[in-house]
Amino acid sequence: MDSKLESTVQYSLRTAGEAIPMNDFLGKEISLTWNGVIFCSKCSKQTNKSFGEGFCYTCFTNAPEASPCILHPELCEAHLGKGRDLEYEERNHNQPHYVYLAATDIVKVGVTRATQVPTRWIDQGANSSIILAQTPNRYWLDALKLR
Repeated sequence: MDSKLESTVQYSLRTAGEAIPMNDFLGKEISLTWNGVIFCSKCSKQTNKSFGEGFCYTCFTNAPEASPCILHPELCEAHLGKGRDLEYEERNHNQPHYVYLAATDIVKVGVTRATQVPTRWIDQGANSSIILAQTPNRYWLDALKLR
C-alpha cells in the first residue's frame, strides 16, 4: 500500500491497473478475493511462488530492488561502486540517509533515504520519530564509524 502525507495521511492500494484510494474505506468492512494468480512485482511474469516483496525467483536473486542490503544496510557497497545495478545503487543507496527511531507499539531503529521522510515512518505505523544522524549513504555503519 502506498501512503502520502497531506493534511492527513492518504493511503492507496496498488493494483495491476490502478491505485485505489483507501481512506474512504477506513472503519468499513471490505472483502478481498485472491484469484490465485501471482505476477512478479518487477518483471510482471506469471510465477507459481513469490519471494521478498512479490518477486519471481529470478528477480529476487538479481533485481537491485531485492538486494540483501535492502533489509541489511550494513551489507551495502554502493559507496564502493559495487552492487547489482550501479545506476540504481547511485540513485537509491549512495544518497543522504537518516538513521532514526520510530515509535509504534514498539520502538524501531531504521535507516531511510532522506527523500523518504516521513513516508517510511508512516509505512511503519509510527506515531512519532526521532532522527539520530544523517549519513552520506545507506552504509551508515561506515558513515557513523560504529564498526
